[in-house]
Amino acid sequence: MNVRTPAGSAGERVESLTTPSSAALASCLSPGGGSCRTDPAPARFETHGGTQCGIRGSARRYPPGMSSFPTTLPTAPIAAGLFVLSYGVVVASGSRTLGGLVLLAGGAWCARSWQRRNDTRTAAELVGVGVGAFVASHLLGLAIGAWPAVVVAAAGMGAAAWVRADSRGVGLRAV
Repeated sequence: MNVRTPAGSAGERVESLTTPSSAALASCLSPGGGSCRTDPAPARFETHGGTQCGIRGSARRYPPGMSSFPTTLPTAPIAAGLFVLSYGVVVASGSRTLGGLVLLAGGAWCARSWQRRNDTRTAAELVGVGVGAFVASHLLGLAIGAWPAVVVAAAGMGAAAWVRADSRGVGLRAV
């Protein structure tokens, strides 16, 4: 075991295990350098593609109760943001086709995430909600204007994605 004292840590010691093969990977896996290893590590080490990398300088600090940051992104803000982003692309470029492609690509990513995290039925339901929100935004746009209709559709889609898919992953349930 190689024990080192990080610079500026007032004597705090950080333990790290290094091997010749993993030490060679340190420069490409850890932006600040440090020692890399492939065996299980305590929470003070970052994970990069299955390899544990210690941080040079001081141990990584995470919020209380967390050993690392979440690895999955919530889909609700992404699904909602897709409506706003795709319409923004339409307005900026003048191409409805380009905006549709942005919405289609993002919707496919969300559908795949929903299927992986939940099941095919949940993914199909949320894709149906997305298509319904898309149609509703066009109809609502005639009454209240394009941007307000897009924001309403985005809010509906985000709420549906949170209730049906994302809240289950973090242990919260909508009432």
